[in-house]
Amino acid sequence: MKILLALDSSLVLSIVLFIVFLFLILLLEWRRNRHEKMNETKPVSVDKLIEKYGDPDDVIVVNTLLGNRSDGVVLVYNDRESLIINGQEIKKSMITDVSFTNYAVPYLPEDYIIQIYTKLPGKDLIKIPTGNVSSAVYAKEVVNYIRNVLS
Repeated sequence: MKILLALDSSLVLSIVLFIVFLFLILLLEWRRNRHEKMNETKPVSVDKLIEKYGDPDDVIVVNTLLGNRSDGVVLVYNDRESLIINGQEIKKSMITDVSFTNYAVPYLPEDYIIQIYTKLPGKDLIKIPTGNVSSAVYAKEVVNYIRNVLS
């Protein structure tokens, strides 16, 4: 206690600011790593998906910032009865539910994800981030759109 009293107030303030700064860096790094772990497949361009699967019947933009990548859109193929999600083809019959949730951490902008529940072994939950420029209203619209495609 005597050591703290002997320290200059500007030094104590500098130490506190350094600790807060370090905490924010660690928090942002944790958040970035969390989003990278969501998608195990490496994103490819939508053009490459169209070359592989053909022209989709519909394109659902989930993340407006990633609208040209496989992890930002859901491609709909009615003739195949399937969706391309994160670059992987999933039959509509294998999807059990679609929902959204707020995936943000305190003190950072809201960040919603679309949750797609499937019957696939080892892939029972697929998460697609909508990005922090979207809102709950946008996430709800995307979920409703996917549900309409599935029905």
